[in-house]
Amino acid sequence: MRPPTRLAALQFALVLAALVLTGACGSPSRGDGIVVLAASSLTDVVPAVGARSGQQLTTSFAGSQTLVAQVEQGVPADVVVTADAASMDRLRVDRKIDGSPTAVARNRLEIVVRRGNPHHVARLADLERRDVVVVLAAPSVPAGRATTEALRRAAVTLRPSSLEASVRGVLTKVRLGEADAGVVYVTDVRAGGNGVSGVPIPDPVNVVTTYQAAVLRNAGSPQAARGFVRALTSDDGRRQFLRYGFLAP
Repeated sequence: MRPPTRLAALQFALVLAALVLTGACGSPSRGDGIVVLAASSLTDVVPAVGARSGQQLTTSFAGSQTLVAQVEQGVPADVVVTADAASMDRLRVDRKIDGSPTAVARNRLEIVVRRGNPHHVARLADLERRDVVVVLAAPSVPAGRATTEALRRAAVTLRPSSLEASVRGVLTKVRLGEADAGVVYVTDVRAGGNGVSGVPIPDPVNVVTTYQAAVLRNAGSPQAARGFVRALTSDDGRRQFLRYGFLAP
């Protein structure tokens, strides 16, 4: 029976290697602490919460659809934090998480433009102009789904120059001048610093998304993982989320 076991192991290794080569997997590994897979828009706040809680984290950030793929392929990790409930629900249905997920924060959309807003973008409808190069998150990404809904509410139809695999990919293209504008989260505009500017999206057409955290069934350190989820929802954890521009859950 050993040959089938070796074959299965080889097939699994090839799947993980493919994920790494395509950028779908950050190849996290367990050390003395815990491994946290988190949505790319949490790149700044998750390490901050970890530092404040005194826990040693190994983090891997990606679009939530990629996080789901990582978990389903068995990437070793302890906690997953997605940018929407739909992604987490898929993991729940597939019995990949231990217990119920916990809402940790909310976020809302904002238009991101190049520093100084040289094209004078003032609303979503301005993104339809031919002189504005627009990039968006792909519809498979929570930010992309939220953007699609916001554009529908605003009766705006766009042909983006590219669809990015994560919301931070949109931010990066605008910050580097490869695009004039995009739609990201408020927190991403803040993370962009002086390289970008933000244009608010009115409440009637804006979309708010809820971030959820859960301990994974294959967690190597389930007790520490549960401790980190509690840290995310603690008073100090909430303050860290607010510090980076997130809304309370």
